[in-house]
Amino acid sequence: MSILIYGLFLFKVLPKFFHSKWGYVIFSGVSIAVTGLIVVFLLWYKAQEFEPSFVASPAQNNWIIVLCAVIFIGAALYTKTWFTVLIPLFISIGPIANRFIPEETHNDSLYITITILTFLLASAVLIAIFFYQRKKEQREI
Repeated sequence: MSILIYGLFLFKVLPKFFHSKWGYVIFSGVSIAVTGLIVVFLLWYKAQEFEPSFVASPAQNNWIIVLCAVIFIGAALYTKTWFTVLIPLFISIGPIANRFIPEETHNDSLYITITILTFLLASAVLIAIFFYQRKKEQREI
């Protein structure tokens, strides 16, 4: 229901306020309200202690993954952008890596510190490369 409200807001209400500061205020308010409704629903659902009605087998999980990959790649080709593929890829790196990392490394603070520093360094390098390329493109123009 909250996604329906959010969709109606995006396509019916927001275009009327698109070029005003009230558009941003309304957009922020509706986003917070929709997120709040989803959080309240999830907390209520957790308190009900429902039993799962369907548990997928490993083969069904693999088919679900293949279907999602096809949808994301199809969306990337349709929209001519690779964000629809890269974002799920980055989100899934953690669970995939968790299968191959030994359990004792989760409790060792040295490994955690090294991992955080490595990701910070990699992020800084990628941001620096991005700014360098953008500055180089601006000089050429």
